[in-house]
Amino acid sequence: MSKNDLFRYEWLLRCENGRQDDFITEYHNGSRALDGFDYYLAHQSINAAKAICPDHPDLLILTARYAAANGDITEANRIYTALIEQDENDTFAHYYRGHLHFRLGNLDQANRDFGKAVVVQHDHVDVLFSLGKCGVSLGNYEAAIEHLNKLRGLLPQDHEVQNLLNSAHHFQLATLIERAAADPDDIDTKFKLAKAYIELNQSEESYNLLTEMEAQNRLSGKIYELLCISLYQQGKQELAYAKVNEALEAYPHDYDLIVFKAHVLDEFGHYEESVHCYDEAAELKPDAAFIYNNKAYVLNKMKKHNEALAAASKAISLEPGMSHAFKNKAEALLGLELYGECNEACEEALSLSPAFTEAIVVQMKLLTKVRQYEDVLNKFNKAAEYGLKDSRLYYQKANALYLMDRNAEAIEYCDLALELDERNADAYFCKGLCHYEANNYEEAIRCFNQAIEHNNGYADAYFYKVLAFKQLSNFDEALRTAEHAIALPVENRDKFYYTRGDIQYEQGNFQEAAVEYEKTIELNPLHAYAFYSIGCAYNQLANNREALGYLDRAIDLDPALVHAYVEKGTSHLRLQEYEKCVMQSRAALDLDPSYMVAHQNRAWALYYLDNNAVAEEQCLNALKIDGENLSLLFLKMVLLKDRDAVKEALIVSDRILELYPDDEDTKQQRAELMGKKLRNKIFKLFS
Repeated sequence: MSKNDLFRYEWLLRCENGRQDDFITEYHNGSRALDGFDYYLAHQSINAAKAICPDHPDLLILTARYAAANGDITEANRIYTALIEQDENDTFAHYYRGHLHFRLGNLDQANRDFGKAVVVQHDHVDVLFSLGKCGVSLGNYEAAIEHLNKLRGLLPQDHEVQNLLNSAHHFQLATLIERAAADPDDIDTKFKLAKAYIELNQSEESYNLLTEMEAQNRLSGKIYELLCISLYQQGKQELAYAKVNEALEAYPHDYDLIVFKAHVLDEFGHYEESVHCYDEAAELKPDAAFIYNNKAYVLNKMKKHNEALAAASKAISLEPGMSHAFKNKAEALLGLELYGECNEACEEALSLSPAFTEAIVVQMKLLTKVRQYEDVLNKFNKAAEYGLKDSRLYYQKANALYLMDRNAEAIEYCDLALELDERNADAYFCKGLCHYEANNYEEAIRCFNQAIEHNNGYADAYFYKVLAFKQLSNFDEALRTAEHAIALPVENRDKFYYTRGDIQYEQGNFQEAAVEYEKTIELNPLHAYAFYSIGCAYNQLANNREALGYLDRAIDLDPALVHAYVEKGTSHLRLQEYEKCVMQSRAALDLDPSYMVAHQNRAWALYYLDNNAVAEEQCLNALKIDGENLSLLFLKMVLLKDRDAVKEALIVSDRILELYPDDEDTKQQRAELMGKKLRNKIFKLFS
């Protein structure tokens, strides 16, 4: 409970004129000194503050705390009681007097004081925890459980809260078992006993008790709910879903049943229906922060991040101390690429619950997005300091290591993640990527298969599995895998069609490739590379005029797509539109001066335009970039031959055949050059 949350600034008006800032400074110095066990400095600061505004209630509370710390319990109690008599709603006076009574063993009085404090500050974690401790100590287990459940919602991963809650349930369970044995017809006790069994994950005991009540026709909405939960805990999700639907027929407006159905639908992956149920629940309890928080969680899964953000923000407005809501807000902001705000939401969640694994995971995802990989590793180490061991944390570290090209370490952390959770599909996928990058395609495929086994809709695992089969030249299996993925409700199906097109193209099936690229465009009309690839396929099929239309569209979508300009140059060259070829090749070279196909297209077009001098210059400049380019060497040989530089042309032909011994066109040109050389020699002899 922060001592600054309810500081009464209005009392500063009673301070000695002009010394309000001095009072605040001394008050905070004293408070920090007391918290740090520097009692001398605390004493000095308290006295200095008293000289300015002796009656300020927050200073009096600090004075009482100092007295209690020095063993003067009577004086501390006197000050707290006087403040409460002056203002019955003095939260901090009740809070600290409650601690004083708890320390003295006056548990009833402590419980009353904490109860007064929580009325005013219902979400203060220290007050709720203190009420939980009092409840357990006094045997008021039901009240303790109520407060601790609320606290667990605020601090979902606090081990002390969970341990105290478990203790309350165990104590309550023993008491309820005795009461149920004493009065078997007490339905209320049986219901509470069944609920206690549920809380302690003793679902079979709960189910047996509830079915006994069901057989006696003593069902109610609450009993139905517990029946559903007990079935769910036993892994009988389908039966639980059937039972909740049966229950809702009898109790169609039961809030808890609707919430349970929403939860099960979420687990089944029926997200739209789950959100609809949460909306129904919100109509029944519009101020239940829990509903908006859960709805945000599901909407994030659906990648409806704007709606998720609105739902999470609503939850926070209703329950400002709900760390889960800040985590879901952060997840939504991450999806919206609002990285600064995402980090702020993560920090809010972690300020409420420093060891909140899910918030740390979101922050690690954020750092990965902005390529701060070393910071991801530091976050992992910080989580380890809290004693957190969670498969998701190990996966996030493995993913960062993979992105840092530290694949061996990444595989090690994937394996550690899988030791903690053998169903972690992300860890299998990351491990597969590491093997893929190392050209271990068979092992990569095994990892991708395991990822798919645990998440049948894992689009990226299917995609890289297709690529791995392609790398192994197992084209049939690559095509089958892509076809299987397309039949599933996976995201970005266009990339599977595009890859199928590439596989067909690689095998020389250009018409089939064009069909696959067309399917890509149907799903993603802005896929510039698909238009470009159709242009390439049509050029291969000698449909050069048709190719130009697709290449123009590719350039419209992506004016920097250099390949499309080059391919347009190829189309024009084949259509004998040499000037257009020169223009398109020049446009390509403006984007990438080293693009060899653009150089060779432009050189040949200039040659066909009888602009041999410029063609030869183009040839020579390009061969400085790649001196082994067959097309340009051949053109250079032809140009030399045309200007009767036979000796130089023969040198080039020999170079070509050295590089490409089986090139028949060069052999033919060389034979002609040798004949020309012989004729020239004979001419010289007889001239």
